[in-house]
Amino acid sequence: MSALCRYQLAGFLRSQRWVPPLLVYVLLLALVYADASGPAVPSYGVTAVALFPVAAWVTRTLLSTEDPIARQITAAAARGQLRVQAALLTSAVIAALPLVVLAVSWAALVNPTAVYGWRTWVGGLGIHLVFALAGTGLGALAGPPMLHRPGAAVLGIAMVTLLSIIIPASPVAWALRVLEHNPRHGFPAAITPSIAFLLGITAFAILASLATARRS
Repeated sequence: MSALCRYQLAGFLRSQRWVPPLLVYVLLLALVYADASGPAVPSYGVTAVALFPVAAWVTRTLLSTEDPIARQITAAAARGQLRVQAALLTSAVIAALPLVVLAVSWAALVNPTAVYGWRTWVGGLGIHLVFALAGTGLGALAGPPMLHRPGAAVLGIAMVTLLSIIIPASPVAWALRVLEHNPRHGFPAAITPSIAFLLGITAFAILASLATARRS
């Protein structure tokens, strides 16, 4: 599996298709932290939610890096489409990790006093990782073999992201509200249901993608 992940990540890096999502996320971080005053936790909510569609974008791009013929050859060498899909989704999570670290570190670099101790660091990394995983799940549904048309994938990612923000009862909107109103007390227990719900949906999406790949 590790060799297959390295192969997929190497192809992704060579394709340079990682540049647009990286630039978009860096620009968003620059905008969020243009005014470095105030605690970091509310800003973490914004940058974590922004990582949701960016991670989905990265995942969808990784899943479509190989054309169908190359994908069949890779699957034959890897002894099945399931192993290839699992390696691609694992690679997508690995590709999102630098963005997680970048988002949390940015706040500390521009305003070190805004990060209140190690719990803020750990909580920031955790909430960004949760949304990166959720984005991976969304990207798994928006990419091959679940969805092949890039236009439909873009619209799907954009629509899910928008609805998850504007619907008050969604776990994404709930997490944003909790982080916004608890800036100095870190990450309260009130955010736990949102995280659990997001991780549950993510697991379902990834399992659906793997099951579809196995049948293809």
